[in-house]
Amino acid sequence: MNDVWPLVTRELPASSAPPDILERLRAMPDAVEELSDALESIGVYTSVDLGDWCANRPAFLHVGPIATMRLGPKVVRAGDMRMGNAQIAPLLAPGSILVEDAHGCDGCVMGGFAARLLRDGGAEVAIVDGMARDPAECDEAGLTVVAATFGIRSGRETLQALEIGGPVTLRGRLFAGGDLGVVNRNGLVAIPSWLAWDDVRQLKPFS
Repeated sequence: MNDVWPLVTRELPASSAPPDILERLRAMPDAVEELSDALESIGVYTSVDLGDWCANRPAFLHVGPIATMRLGPKVVRAGDMRMGNAQIAPLLAPGSILVEDAHGCDGCVMGGFAARLLRDGGAEVAIVDGMARDPAECDEAGLTVVAATFGIRSGRETLQALEIGGPVTLRGRLFAGGDLGVVNRNGLVAIPSWLAWDDVRQLKPFS
């Protein structure tokens, strides 16, 4: 039996956000809430609530480029590590917000070891639509992790990464690499890469 790992790897584009946009967002304590309202006022829906999910830190605010990874169940349950964190880590832009889509899967997507890999690769925040583990080790690694749940079951036998860098859905919203993400303990909102920065500057938080 020839079990080939079907991992598709795409480019992880960094956000092209201008310095004035970044400076303004980082100076706003309620940037996620304000930006969510402003984007919805022009018909752009890219915000999700995270307040009922688990996190290893009680409060934070981060602005950075979004990177994505989609996972699925292993078909052949060999013991090799296929969760993709080691593969995506060296591709990350500094300050990345990693969105991992593992909904419907069994086992933890990441723990302390993966958190160290991702943090060394440049990730600041990981949002896991699935299970994570080792919140204290993730915190020690310097990575903020928000997950649908925290547990203890390893995903080594049950999970494999399917695609790095493709669009993913998170709680009914679409996110893609190149989007600029703003995240706090309560939610995530993205400025999509196709939205012109001059149009962003006309929104209430910037005008």
